[in-house]
Amino acid sequence: LYQGFSVSAGLLIDSTKAKSLVSYRQLMRKAGFVAARGFSSQLFEEKGINLIFGLEEQKKDFSTFRNSGLNQVLCSLARKNHIAVGISFSEIADAGSRQTEIIARAIQNIMLCQKYGVALYAASFAKSLEMMRNPMDIKSLMLAIGMGQQNATHLFL
Repeated sequence: LYQGFSVSAGLLIDSTKAKSLVSYRQLMRKAGFVAARGFSSQLFEEKGINLIFGLEEQKKDFSTFRNSGLNQVLCSLARKNHIAVGISFSEIADAGSRQTEIIARAIQNIMLCQKYGVALYAASFAKSLEMMRNPMDIKSLMLAIGMGQQNATHLFL
């Protein structure tokens, strides 16, 4: 159905629940792909992580600028450690009244990643089968909010 589509298993670290990454290090060495959800500057310093997503879920913006979860320091760490930044379609779809805020933060993260040369991916990250979306829907949204054509073709489901 989709060319170049593959399924692989990996490790998902939820940094909002994990107290430290020390307990995950042994599992990270064995896993082929490691994705981390949530924001922690410690994630960007870790060598074994391939993808970090959910940065847009910060609680509040600062009074003078938007808190998108990413800044130039974290972008340079991500580039140095070969960590990609992911944008979760399900977080945008499930945001409810905060949807415009999440999209604005995603736009800011896209601009930062493009400026500092950080790999950028879009993904469904659906929690159930009913939440799965067509890959073309995800690609269309990512193109509409500013992700380049080349990055929008890199989709995880």
